[in-house]
Amino acid sequence: MDFVQQLHQNMFNESIEEKMDISEPSTSESQLETIIPPTQSAPIPNNQSEPNVSNFNEEIISKLNKNKIKEIKEKLIKSFVNTNVLNTIKESNINFNLLDSMIKSFKICENNILIIHRKEIFHYIIIGKIIKHVKYMFASNWQNVLKENKIIYSEEYLNFLIRLFNLFEKYKKLYKSSLSLYFFKKNFNIIKEICRKGI
Repeated sequence: MDFVQQLHQNMFNESIEEKMDISEPSTSESQLETIIPPTQSAPIPNNQSEPNVSNFNEEIISKLNKNKIKEIKEKLIKSFVNTNVLNTIKESNINFNLLDSMIKSFKICENNILIIHRKEIFHYIIIGKIIKHVKYMFASNWQNVLKENKIIYSEEYLNFLIRLFNLFEKYKKLYKSSLSLYFFKKNFNIIKEICRKGI
């Protein structure tokens, strides 16, 4: 894996999904007996009921998720530009029926990503499309074909770029976004759901 490919792979690996852990500390039965002996259990008044901690946690998580989705949607909409930036890549110059043409275009996109930072996502989309065609043409041997042409990335990374390309093809408005690969990788499932509901 050369320097350029290592840099792209590192950018992909840096995308870390944040996880939330809202839990109650557990108390063993022996500890509970020490705190409240069986013969001294405290009665609950008839006009009150125990709070449902599970529902309370779900409400917090639900509210946080809604705020997160709203934030991502607003950022996505604000990223849309007036013209389709993809046109600057000259996709029409790529022959998706010839391996040599696709490999050459793949490496051009690799290098361009290091130069055109604002428009990098669209080069990744082209790479995703190229990988999808190579995978279709060579079936189970597709990764070996790429390695023979000195294109060495993890299978997870390449498959993500294919999913990203499929998402952009299904929701064409995304082609107007100027957001980075990191943003789409980190929030992929949420963005997919936002698009499904309409943006």
